[in-house]
This record gives sequence, C-alpha cells and structure tokens, in this order.
Amino acid sequence: MPEWLIRNLLVIKLIGMSTSNMTEMVCLLVLCISWILFYKFANSYWLYIVPWGLYKAVTYVKETYRNPVIILAENGMDQPGNATLPEVLQDTTRVNYFKSYITNLKRAMDDGATVIGYFAWSLLDNFEWRLGYTARFGIVYVDFKNSKRFPKNSAYWFKKILQRKSN
Repeated sequence: MPEWLIRNLLVIKLIGMSTSNMTEMVCLLVLCISWILFYKFANSYWLYIVPWGLYKAVTYVKETYRNPVIILAENGMDQPGNATLPEVLQDTTRVNYFKSYITNLKRAMDDGATVIGYFAWSLLDNFEWRLGYTARFGIVYVDFKNSKRFPKNSAYWFKKILQRKSN
C-alpha cells in the first residue's frame, strides 16, 4: 500500500493549498502566479501545462515526507469537446503533454523519488462533472451518440512506449 498518493495532479498549484507553513504557501502562490503568466493552458481555463511542476511536486513530497512510496493517480489534459474527429485524433498537444510530464516524473525518480504507479487521465472521453461533454480528457475518442471509440495519437504513443519498455 502506498504511503503517499498524489491524486488529481491536473493542476500543480493545488499542492500548496494543504500546507500550514505560511512561507511554503507564499512561495507556492508565487509559483502559481508565474505559471499563469508564462505557461500554456489546456482547454479548461483552470488547467495549466506546467511539466516541471510534476518534478517539483514529487520532489517536495520525497524531501518533506522522507521519501514515501508514491502513486500518481491522475495526470492529464483536455481538448475542446466540439472539435472535429480528425482534429481530436491528432492530439499533438496531449502527446507533448504526456512526454514532458513523464520525462519530469522520470527525472524525479532518477533523483530518488519512490514512484510505483502513474495513471493518465483518462483512458476514454467521458462526462466531466463540471464541464459535461465540453471537454475531452481521454486518449481514446468516444462518439457519445453511438458509443464508437477511436484511439487518438496519444493512445498510439502510450502503446509505443509501453511496448518499448516490455521489450
């Protein structure tokens, strides 16, 4: 059983909201503001693309909590729900997102973090609580009218890296 679970690492800035140390809170708030000013957004206005934030978050947990076992339960970004099928299947931004986040996770692991699990959010496009069908987080496109499913480029990218690892 993991000692530490980083859940919903969709927005790095939320890491600072659970600290009682005012210095940490101020530093994290400053980082949040810099992310807003200098980094790209995904489809959702609240979702920043900050790959180095994953490295910082995992390293912070490692150093602050004596290197617990970590499972990263959700990490991902969304696309607009109204994009055409060809646009959605060519999800280059998502592929680059996962490449950069996983590279930073590997860097944290190379620096000694004990990470035993990583889960992309999400396998399938789904109904998002706040956004309904206006955002697509899946690496597989779901046609909500007939339930047909089409792998996006990000699904093929994951397949490729998983096959490479197993060979």
